[in-house]
Amino acid sequence: MKRGSTLFLKLTLVVMGLPVLAVALQLSIEVSLALIRGEALPFAEWGLFAVLAGSAVPYLKALREAWRLLGLIDNREAFSEPAILALRKIRRCAAIVAILFALGLPVFAELARIEEAPGLIVIGMGISGISVVIAVFSAVLGHLLKQAISIRAENEFTV
Repeated sequence: MKRGSTLFLKLTLVVMGLPVLAVALQLSIEVSLALIRGEALPFAEWGLFAVLAGSAVPYLKALREAWRLLGLIDNREAFSEPAILALRKIRRCAAIVAILFALGLPVFAELARIEEAPGLIVIGMGISGISVVIAVFSAVLGHLLKQAISIRAENEFTV
């Protein structure tokens, strides 16, 4: 693969990570300031903070593993055990994000009721669903990569 392609994908990973990092930092600052002032936060705000901050960590870890995977592709080591390990970590992180957002659906429902915005529930379900798709896709890619590595090893022994 050309370096330009992986460079574009790495830039995309940065663009995907910056908003999540910004929102997580902003929420952390707001919650910290509210606690310092002694304000009581409603259940919905605590729940939203827990879901968003809790899912930011595995999301950013998955982006880091995707970055490592692109580095392996650049170094022509795509068919290697570290690539399989990176895909496994991406799968686990995506599953954690899916579970956190699925568990946070009552929070999104409460926020939707308070704000009279039923689309919030759809957003929570959508993020959870997308994370499940990413987890399944990375599992399939990992399985295919294992098969390709075993076929390559078999071909090296026959030559």
